[in-house]
Amino acid sequence: MAGKIEPRENYSYYEFSEEDIDDTWWIYDGGHTPPGLAWSPMFVWWWMYGVNVPMAQAMEDMPTPRSKGPRSRSLRGYHMVTVSVPKSDEEIQNRTERYREAILPWLQDPDKILQQTIAEVTEAYKKYQQYDYAKASWGNLIQMVADWKNFCHRFWYLHFYSMVSTGAIFVDWESLSHELLGMDGHHPTFQKLMRGYDNHNFEVERQLHKIAQRMIEQGLKDTVTNSKVEEIIPKLELTEPGRTVLKEFQQFLEEYGWRNMVMNSYMTPSWRENPTPALMRIQQFLSTPKFELDEVIAKQTHERKAAEEEVINAMPIDQREWYRILMRTGQTASVWMEDHSFFFEMQGNAVGRYFWLEIGKRLVQTGALDQPDDIFFLVPDEVHKILTDPFTVKGQRIAKRRRAEWEEVGLTEEGMPKFVPELYYGRIPEPEAMMQMGMSGDVIFTKVTKEAPPEARPELKADLIGVSGSPGIAEGPARVIFSPAQAGQVQAGEILVTVVTDSTWTPIFSLVKGIVLDTGAPLCHAAIVAREYGIPAVVNTNTPLQMGGGTTIIKTGQKIRVDADVGAVYILDK
Repeated sequence: MAGKIEPRENYSYYEFSEEDIDDTWWIYDGGHTPPGLAWSPMFVWWWMYGVNVPMAQAMEDMPTPRSKGPRSRSLRGYHMVTVSVPKSDEEIQNRTERYREAILPWLQDPDKILQQTIAEVTEAYKKYQQYDYAKASWGNLIQMVADWKNFCHRFWYLHFYSMVSTGAIFVDWESLSHELLGMDGHHPTFQKLMRGYDNHNFEVERQLHKIAQRMIEQGLKDTVTNSKVEEIIPKLELTEPGRTVLKEFQQFLEEYGWRNMVMNSYMTPSWRENPTPALMRIQQFLSTPKFELDEVIAKQTHERKAAEEEVINAMPIDQREWYRILMRTGQTASVWMEDHSFFFEMQGNAVGRYFWLEIGKRLVQTGALDQPDDIFFLVPDEVHKILTDPFTVKGQRIAKRRRAEWEEVGLTEEGMPKFVPELYYGRIPEPEAMMQMGMSGDVIFTKVTKEAPPEARPELKADLIGVSGSPGIAEGPARVIFSPAQAGQVQAGEILVTVVTDSTWTPIFSLVKGIVLDTGAPLCHAAIVAREYGIPAVVNTNTPLQMGGGTTIIKTGQKIRVDADVGAVYILDK
């Protein structure tokens, strides 16, 4: 049990408290709020509402038998999470019967359902992307905020319903694989079954590579290669070939630029505002004639299909058809875990940032705020209050106070976190809580965010034990970073050591030889992308026996060996 939780302003109604610990156990989710990257109040509201209310509804419509889904709280902007479970055998039985009915459409045609989901959410974004905020009346802005609150519910419902539905079938598939063949999600053969798939985040990479090749065709390679990132656009604007390519680049940003530099945050700009990450990636692609990932995925696809036949032929004939059905949707889950972040967290959070900033600009004009991003330190009801009388009601005092509190738990100038929550908070021993988490089989908790701690394996004589996210062995110098904003520090051939990755980290995977992650599970971003790139990944290293995990134990520059076949990491030059 950690120290006492001091009471704090409960602007979201979900601020972490001693009463929450009285109710149940909680763990710090470094996956969605890495150390030093606490959420601002507006984002806390967005996430807390979504992960508690629409999540509960989604878990009733897809009632997995032993889990009613995660529940969330905010500790100074950091995500605390637990899992809600049925309280009786009768409730489990009732959920089991309903679950069997609910999964049938997902077993029949998961792709159709997911395409409908994508179409609905991307169409909904247009309202907030295309609205003329500068000319809107105050009454219309009041209505837009009300509409956004309603959209929040639908957004998160679709997000969790699709994740839980595909993920639950992944759990069923993994369980059947273990029952019939003795392999779980960390087994090298099982991991072969999950790779060889394209996704929309890879398509972003592919489109950037195409722009780089267009620059070469237009004779612009030397100009772009030899320029600082901030000089590229001004230099390209000076020539006709440069302007031609810039037009194509702008079209790319309109389609793919709705992504914030830190995915789960309103506090960093989108690529549309600051295209530096895209331009840096283009510079890297100028020395790569072929988009090598296409060849890697083709190879992985061939190996996956061979593994599918090997696995099917190894099981009893009467189980083969059912196994194929489960495998199909289970494999879809692996792809959807990446694509959902592209269409939901990536685009949705960028649209949210744009929406609130546009309203913030109007409130700066009336003197209600000092700068547009002050609005990120309010919550929607407070914005509504100001919009009812924007020339009288002021938001500066609240925004200034909360911004200072947010900065207290951020990063130092050296990029180190000023505050990190304890890993576990609860009245029962942590091993007992972790056993409850594992028994719940919760999809998001145990297969995406962070599964139960790995068992100690002293026979490996490793410096760090985790689980395999992607098989293989690699050696190289470590690079410890905490944010995609530090990506420029990563050098080719290094092994990335970090708390968590998401889609904003994808470009780094083409540079590194391996991954060590504090958090993670078979369906986390790092595991999925590492499998497609064919590089080893050891995940879930932050455990009670290894407090802090890889980012605490490993230092930048140390030579390490990652043996992801057994989930071990060795420091070679202690």
